[in-house]
Amino acid sequence: PSLAPGSSESILTSYLVTQADIDAGKVDNTASAAVGAINVSAAESVNATQSPSLSITKTATESTFDAVGDVLNYTIVVTNTGNVTMENIALSDPLTGLNTSIPSLSPGSSESIPTSYTVTQADIDAGKVDNTASAAVGTVNVSASESVSATQSPALSITKTATENTFEAVGDVLNYTIVVTNTGNVTLSNVAVSDPLTGLNTTIATLAPAASQSIPTSYTITQADIDAGKVDNTASASVGAVNVSASESVSATQSPALFITKTAAESTFA
Repeated sequence: PSLAPGSSESILTSYLVTQADIDAGKVDNTASAAVGAINVSAAESVNATQSPSLSITKTATESTFDAVGDVLNYTIVVTNTGNVTMENIALSDPLTGLNTSIPSLSPGSSESIPTSYTVTQADIDAGKVDNTASAAVGTVNVSASESVSATQSPALSITKTATENTFEAVGDVLNYTIVVTNTGNVTLSNVAVSDPLTGLNTTIATLAPAASQSIPTSYTITQADIDAGKVDNTASASVGAVNVSASESVSATQSPALFITKTAAESTFA
């Protein structure tokens, strides 16, 4: 109501900060006093302590995979854990090819982004898919990884076939074809193939799932084989804990025969 010369009056007032103020980085405030033709003002600026921060999580729907073409579905969640609204957040996932942007994310809010990846043979062979997604804005950069394991099922099959269905003489040659097939879902390396009877010992360097390798080998008949009436032969293939075998039997054509002669020492008698 009244202010004497040289005296002062102190007035308290307050302001409730908004999100817009934190985003702006400060609050500028001006007060004024006026009486008659006299008008004066004073300004004050209070800076905000901005703490930009993000968190990111990445979760796979599937816990495992076992075949080429399987699809892994991921959910990426980006959360603003700071106190300032963040704009144009770059989100990327190189494995899935995701490259997108979150236009605006206020403090405490989250954005969920789906993405997916199709499994390759290399992933099954590796035994897992490791995947990392990242979110970045300004100096803030965060990332999250997820690993999904493969169900590896190594398996082999083997067949052994003789070209000849019988033999009858010493020196006859039996020709065999051994076929080794990868019946599992993982590429196999250094598959050992052996056939003790023919002396075969070899290695298949690599065998992809569903692929086959054909290996020829042969055996020369002995008298013991003809006498036994057949040749039984087993080939085997192994790698790691996988061991398979296949046998083939070829029968002998036995032709028992005798020839006899009788000769007298004397040509005459009386």
